[in-house]
Amino acid sequence: MSDKAEFISLELKSLNRGIHRYLENLRCEKENLRTLSVTNCMIIGFLARNQGREIYQKDIEKKFGITRSTASKVIKLMEEKQLVRRQKVPGDARLRKLELTEKSLLISEVMAADAEKTEDQLLSGFSEDEKNTLAEYLERMKNNIGIPENRGKEETKP
Repeated sequence: MSDKAEFISLELKSLNRGIHRYLENLRCEKENLRTLSVTNCMIIGFLARNQGREIYQKDIEKKFGITRSTASKVIKLMEEKQLVRRQKVPGDARLRKLELTEKSLLISEVMAADAEKTEDQLLSGFSEDEKNTLAEYLERMKNNIGIPENRGKEETKP
């Protein structure tokens, strides 16, 4: 096994950290994103990509692997920041679906542009075939360690 292949997991971890820092720097450059936590940004992105679906707190818990109490605290703080609102669901007084506010919809547009910029930067100089091959390799790696195929992907909108 080559030195590079022997430590591919460390390289992937390093790349993940680098991507996180790159996105964090982009976020901090923008006045309206600077005060948001990374978790807030991730939840806004998840809700934005799933508009048209009913998303509940339990979906946030499952998607981000957090406890009920943590999700509750984060969502409550996001409500206070006017980033999300909980709406009653007809037929079940206990359920509240999560919706983005106008403020967070604008934020999600900025975040989507930043994500696209990051993707373009990461894949600069790659051919379409190389991009497809890389995606296949990454999917295979995830499968090799038991990460379900749809983890990290949102369902398509209805």
